[in-house]
Amino acid sequence: MTLFSNSVLSAVDYTIENGINRETVKSLRDQAKRVEKQIDDEIRERIEIDEDFDAIAYMRQRAEELGLSQWRLDNLIGKSSWRGYREKDKS
Repeated sequence: MTLFSNSVLSAVDYTIENGINRETVKSLRDQAKRVEKQIDDEIRERIEIDEDFDAIAYMRQRAEELGLSQWRLDNLIGKSSWRGYREKDKS
């Protein structure tokens, strides 16, 4: 119990020291959603133009440009609405 309490206190101290609050978190989430939508729109446009377009490679390139973590990139790929477009076109 003491370990848990100390962990919570450490997390609270960290957020206070670094100025992280609810508004900061909301702003970062909004920014992430905007970037996600922008990349998704870019990929949709390119898929319409070139059916052999490699969306995953493009997303990896854009993620590197934006400095997204590997976890975030995997998350975006996993929930992308265009995911699996090649398999659908072949059937």
